[in-house]
Amino acid sequence: MLKLRKAQSAHKQGKLGDAERPGLLLSIYVGSEMAKTQNQWIISCAKLSMRQWGSSLNYNGMSFFPALVPAGTEFYHGRGTNETVTGIEWLAFEPEHAQIFAKHGPDGRRPGGGGRGPPGAAPPPKLMGYGLRINGHGPPNHALEPPALHTGHQRPLWFEKGRSESDAQLSGYLHTYITSRDLQLLYIDGMSAGKTPNGTLDSQYHGILNSTKTHEGMWDPQLAKLMCTIAADEWKGRVDGFIRMEAGFEVIVCDFANSVDLKRVTRAGSVCSLPGGCQDAGPGGSTSSTFAYLRAVSDRYHGIGGDRVRINYDRFISAYTQDIDLFSSGQRGPRLDKAPASILSAIRSELDALVLSETNPFTIESTDWQSIVDMIITHYSPRLQYLSSPNIIEGESTFLHELDILLSPFVSYDSRSPTVEVHRCTSHFLPPTSNPSLASLTAAHVSNHICKTLFHLSAYPQDRAMIMEQLLADLNWTTWKQCKDCGWDEICFVPIWPYGTEEDWVKPGCVNATVLATKRGYWGGPGGRGPAKGPPD
Repeated sequence: MLKLRKAQSAHKQGKLGDAERPGLLLSIYVGSEMAKTQNQWIISCAKLSMRQWGSSLNYNGMSFFPALVPAGTEFYHGRGTNETVTGIEWLAFEPEHAQIFAKHGPDGRRPGGGGRGPPGAAPPPKLMGYGLRINGHGPPNHALEPPALHTGHQRPLWFEKGRSESDAQLSGYLHTYITSRDLQLLYIDGMSAGKTPNGTLDSQYHGILNSTKTHEGMWDPQLAKLMCTIAADEWKGRVDGFIRMEAGFEVIVCDFANSVDLKRVTRAGSVCSLPGGCQDAGPGGSTSSTFAYLRAVSDRYHGIGGDRVRINYDRFISAYTQDIDLFSSGQRGPRLDKAPASILSAIRSELDALVLSETNPFTIESTDWQSIVDMIITHYSPRLQYLSSPNIIEGESTFLHELDILLSPFVSYDSRSPTVEVHRCTSHFLPPTSNPSLASLTAAHVSNHICKTLFHLSAYPQDRAMIMEQLLADLNWTTWKQCKDCGWDEICFVPIWPYGTEEDWVKPGCVNATVLATKRGYWGGPGGRGPAKGPPD
């Protein structure tokens, strides 16, 4: 990453000129020694941002994006009371997500007690000695009292074991809020609201909190309070909250009173009063209501929609740029839990610099690199699969014919030049001018890797099967795991905390409500040991 940082620095000093051509970007970046794996994961961060599908497969997020939610955007909040929310609290983008929290317990509490936290855990009276040092400040091994928030807003229905039908019938309230102004939010990618031991919370514990300790017992309200304290004090109030994803996207709002206006409060209906009653869907809840919830989640597989979130793709930061192998643990996804303090401090320093930069990264317009990467992937994803299919790759003449069709727009057949042809191919989807940002440079690299590989195969097709297999492994696009069309009573299902199995991650498929009720174990909960070990498939 040293060459990347030098390139960015040189541009800031005016050494690269006012308008950078893609060819110049390539000359800076393609020669760098950054691992192919890191390039693909960085560009995937832009591709998968605010998208449930890919962020569920690549669940350990390692990147942070400045995001803006416009004034007038509608959000939802479920709780046991109709009292107006104040202080730090959670908002859901979809009402079905909030509805799972709109439940009472038998004595006015939500079932299970405690706050938002690890499944099966009871809320600790104190979190003692977890050794948190925020950005080098504060004494180690100090105790924190649980913050006074989330009272009556507890764990989702799916965690409740042994619930009686009478308990489940005690519904709460669905609150609808409207943002009163533009909200400046930090989007934490991946499944960053998943309370799992798999690494889904690494970027918050070790990136934002800058801690070298593990925090598997930390209660979600305490994590939220710590991050909101950083936002208010160290980031000087420039961050209004945090966007995260679990089964649905949510916002941790650090100051409800100064951020949203109440639109209405409605009494939530009880699923047990509906036809079919409380059919068991596993730990708590009805089969039909759980399926309806996850159907709403699947609506956002490929984007949150409605211009509800505006991401600055020119200014995001990523742990992938650090000089560390994030996959050294042997686990499926990247991890920060064993990263040295120097790496964690570097990540936090870059994050501080981003948030506090003189030009506000939350409001400045940026290039929509997600759309650009979408063009690259939607173009090549089906074509690379087609070239790799047995009926094409087994015959050399057939393979070369199809490859020639794919590459022909970049070839002048009366004047062949491999260098020029690769450049034309690489720059085809890239903007004619671009600042050398992390997104632009990695997009150029990935595009160049595809084009160089394909033109190499057009000249040397002998090892085409092995090379195509390696190319697909390098790219590791989540589009290749998407289902064919599912039935009207099915969803294409991928593990989404707390649901899913190992098979669902390896090969997602169409499932109905009955099958969905059996999907447990991927996240290390009841019925399974968690995901398989090993690098990304």
